[in-house]
Amino acid sequence: MAKRLLFPLTVLLLLLVSANAVQAQDISGTWDVKVHGFNYFTDREPSRMAISETSTTMEIEQEGERVSITLGAFGGVHAATIFKGVVGNDRFVASWWYEGYPYETKVLTGQYSPDSGRIKGKMIYPRAADKPGLVPGWLEVEFLANRKITLIPKPLEPVLAGAIPLLLPEDCLSLSPSNVQVKNIGGRWKIVDGDHWILDFGNKKPEADKALNIIWSYGLDKACYVGRPDPSMTYWTAGGQAPSGSLSGEDCIGFNPGTIEVKNVDGRWKIVDGSHWVLDFASSREEAETALRIIKHYGFRYICFVGRPDPSMTYFRK
Repeated sequence: MAKRLLFPLTVLLLLLVSANAVQAQDISGTWDVKVHGFNYFTDREPSRMAISETSTTMEIEQEGERVSITLGAFGGVHAATIFKGVVGNDRFVASWWYEGYPYETKVLTGQYSPDSGRIKGKMIYPRAADKPGLVPGWLEVEFLANRKITLIPKPLEPVLAGAIPLLLPEDCLSLSPSNVQVKNIGGRWKIVDGDHWILDFGNKKPEADKALNIIWSYGLDKACYVGRPDPSMTYWTAGGQAPSGSLSGEDCIGFNPGTIEVKNVDGRWKIVDGSHWVLDFASSREEAETALRIIKHYGFRYICFVGRPDPSMTYFRK
């Protein structure tokens, strides 16, 4: 019901803004954002919980009246979200909806002030109740954004592993390694952190148990992605650093972070180490170059898997 009501409202807002889009202000760039608001629940008490002020980032790409807005993670939303919409008369409205997640929709609105150079806006995130593992309710937040200039320097060759500063936003999901556990939800084995599920293993409980042991052993507290949905790279960190050491029974392939590079192989962009390719990014050269910078920044030396082929978990370590 929430999706049916929200979809026509989103379309109406998009049409209203689009009618005045010829007056669109250029709001493209990277913004520092302060977010605060409330999380509402329909199945528990207290039914409202405050979200204390959180800092995150917002990346806006604009082409005429069209905008693509990436809002970083904050309290209540565990991963970055990409919104698509329109801008006009110093206002924008954008929405997120993906057919793979038909029970969730997010709408973002904002107004740019030419006087202050700031954006003030709101986001609403309704959660329907008929998806296993999804907490029913909704989230409402307000935000204030200030524009900033982000420089992403090109790496010099040759380069030492781990020597590249990572001056770009990471798309990461925070978790508490001491709180994660394996649960069967709707007949599928998942690794969950409270009400939020992190990994889905289908009917493969042994793989779920092995992945849980890896998270515990390395103290992994962030799962990060390059490109979503359907990320081309998934990596994990512990305390902001690369996992290091080794575990018995790990399935890992080594590579040299100092010599890997991005190459187009038969029309597909890949990260390769000599004649061996490490990751495949299909047509996305941008994702390949982002992943290369991440590998060099953290000094990853191994790509590891749980379950192959079609691994249910992929991670990198030193």
